[in-house]
Amino acid sequence: MCTVESKVNEPTRHTDQKENSDDDEDDIPNIYDNVEPDDCCELDFHSGIDMLGPSLHLRDKYDDIESMWESSEQHRDPYTWNEVKTAFVRAAEVAGETSFSEELVWLPSGSYAESSFFSIIYEASEPECRQKVFGNHYSGIGQRRFQEYMKENKTKRNKSTLLWHVNDYDYMLTPKSLILSDTDCVLRKTDTPGFVKLQLLNSDVADTWGDCCFTQTSGQCDQVFVSPTQVKKKLERIFSQMEKDGPYIVKQGSVAFQIADISDVSRGIFFYDIVFAIKCTFWPSMASKWITRPRKWPSKGDIEAIVAVGFHLVPKVNSVSGDPLDWRVSFSQAEVSLTNLPLVYHYGIIHWRLLKSLFSSYFQLEAHPKLITSFNLKTLFFYALERVKNDHWLNKEHLLKSILGIMDDLVICLATHNCPHYFIPEINLFDYQVPHSDFYPLAAEQVLSLRKRVAEKPVEMVFGDV
Repeated sequence: MCTVESKVNEPTRHTDQKENSDDDEDDIPNIYDNVEPDDCCELDFHSGIDMLGPSLHLRDKYDDIESMWESSEQHRDPYTWNEVKTAFVRAAEVAGETSFSEELVWLPSGSYAESSFFSIIYEASEPECRQKVFGNHYSGIGQRRFQEYMKENKTKRNKSTLLWHVNDYDYMLTPKSLILSDTDCVLRKTDTPGFVKLQLLNSDVADTWGDCCFTQTSGQCDQVFVSPTQVKKKLERIFSQMEKDGPYIVKQGSVAFQIADISDVSRGIFFYDIVFAIKCTFWPSMASKWITRPRKWPSKGDIEAIVAVGFHLVPKVNSVSGDPLDWRVSFSQAEVSLTNLPLVYHYGIIHWRLLKSLFSSYFQLEAHPKLITSFNLKTLFFYALERVKNDHWLNKEHLLKSILGIMDDLVICLATHNCPHYFIPEINLFDYQVPHSDFYPLAAEQVLSLRKRVAEKPVEMVFGDV
């Protein structure tokens, strides 16, 4: 029997807490290691390699990096996005899914500051685009449409390559009737951290989504739960209709539906990742420790503002329990708010973007490519922002040192087989990606190798031959 979500235990600290001894020799120096938030953070960020010279060279290139991305939000949404939204509503009406043809809230789940910046459009070969669009699964309608698109492309551009927009545009989709307060619903705790069952208390919402609800009897009371499985079936019908109507190709992932917009050869292919999400306007108790833990960043006022906005529930399968009623807690909106804070948006974000670029360009772990993801890198970046004083991130001379330090944090996570979730540290992000321990030593070795190359030749690694 489920119990109401309760307070969690004290989260494990991300920082490696080792006793110092003569016999304890740390081969992986970490520039943030054992720095408590209340300690003075006047550190010598030296990690065993003379980084001052390379860091100054990289700092000189900093202005070039800044010029590669806009500081304005005016170009946040691609100009095809309104067409995609209109096509979705039209497909919902044709498919008879009236609960999705009502007023919908489309929320960007990635801030503009997070987007890639070294290239916006990439000329990809047909096999590359085919893999990106379809993955390993080909659909009849999509396959025919892609062939027509290729034929048109070769005719108009006289080239065998396609213009592929590197950035995926991420959005959350929420019907207004599923924006819930703590009086509309109850979160029932499960045995898996980060997953809950959603019990509806609002009869109007239960009536609207009755075909997606499951009723359990407890004593003399009926408890109504929303089924993520049934919601996804509705979405599958809508996106199937949307692909049939064109000019879109839809690929379904574990959580997101990826739409490839192939409406215009001259503009190339745009990719949109759309995740259905239930909006909760309160803060979950399982993340209550995030509010009060000691930190350098963000400020108390920023924390209060983020908590006031709430969180989301997304229909990700609970691979541990396999329970079809379990929803995954998502803090995507909170993460966007954090990346939009001035310290990150104007200063710190460059560290994370460089990390993403370095790992995507040079890191090879083909045996299990999802071990080190951009989400995990962002998580370590947020932890570093909490532990190190704000002035550090404002100093361009610390750019290289910070990047190497976060890579050190990653090595420690790999060594301990644990990468704690930023909001709920009881969740080990590695558990959802790599259950087998054989991958960790190989990954740690490759990160250390990449780290050494970045420390020795940072400008070359980031910019190529200059």
